[in-house]
Amino acid sequence: YTFFDVENNQKTTGIRALKTYAQYLYTDAQNNLWAGFQTGLVVHSNASVFEKYSIPIPTKTNLKNLNYPFYFLEDTWRNGIWVAPFHGDGLYFYNNINQKYTLYPPTKEELLPRGMVWGKNGQILLLTANAFWQFNPDKKTFAKAPVPDSVQIEKHGGYQLVRGKNNKIYIGTSRYGVYEWDENTNQVFHYYHQKNNPNSLLQNGPIYALCVDTLGNLWVGMKNGATVIHNGGERYTHLSYTIGAEHKAFKDIYSIVAAPNGTVWMQSISAGLLAVNPLQNYKVINGFDVGDGLLSNTVYRICKGPDSLIIIYTSQGLQFFNPVTRKSHF
Repeated sequence: YTFFDVENNQKTTGIRALKTYAQYLYTDAQNNLWAGFQTGLVVHSNASVFEKYSIPIPTKTNLKNLNYPFYFLEDTWRNGIWVAPFHGDGLYFYNNINQKYTLYPPTKEELLPRGMVWGKNGQILLLTANAFWQFNPDKKTFAKAPVPDSVQIEKHGGYQLVRGKNNKIYIGTSRYGVYEWDENTNQVFHYYHQKNNPNSLLQNGPIYALCVDTLGNLWVGMKNGATVIHNGGERYTHLSYTIGAEHKAFKDIYSIVAAPNGTVWMQSISAGLLAVNPLQNYKVINGFDVGDGLLSNTVYRICKGPDSLIIIYTSQGLQFFNPVTRKSHF
């Protein structure tokens, strides 16, 4: 193991491993795996070298006893990766060339990140728990994101952010569903739960996960399961333990991945991986569990990995899974 002191930009060696489970996973263009833990970052490179990056103690917040999720955004133009830890200090940029971190703090604001995507103008869109920001990587400045006033993050809270197709940005909230923002037209659609209306979300929040499948439809993961929003809200498909025994495993959906063959995979806290085939009218298909070779049916996170693999972080360790061949390795 190699440990990286962010504050002093120094490396030391050791044999200690992180004992907490990974909360967020990300693979970059070099197929390096970045894992955000409660106590820092671990990077697994192609050379099978692990590096631990400890994040400094927060200076602007008093969240020392909370788990710190991490959000990642690759920057191939600047040959590095942006890292946003949920503790309020700002954005870190990791330079692949000199292997050093640089912190870019906001002027006054306290950042509690919930997601990052690239905007159409080459700036970073940064969703936080209480605001929506834009960061200029060249000027290293923060400003309000250029979204219409109808996107009310201050009121409903930010929770998830993902870029879809055709310049659409999807914003999951803590308390009131999902916003769809078209960067080109500046048009906004709002998807939320309506009592006794099956053509609405299962619930209003928190929105745990967002994913766009190969057909361009939006998947929304929540405590009660998952909802698929078809064609901008023309139709809704619900996968939830609350509406049928055949969907009893669909609850607490924290991560969703669309595979290259069109299938969609979700993590489960007790049933391994769940799978749905949108190309077969969104039919629930056989997933992947301990009977198939999964390390544990308790899965914390999944993400896209190299060579069309899905990276699975279970209670018993890390596993790679090919959704096409249904083969896996550790």
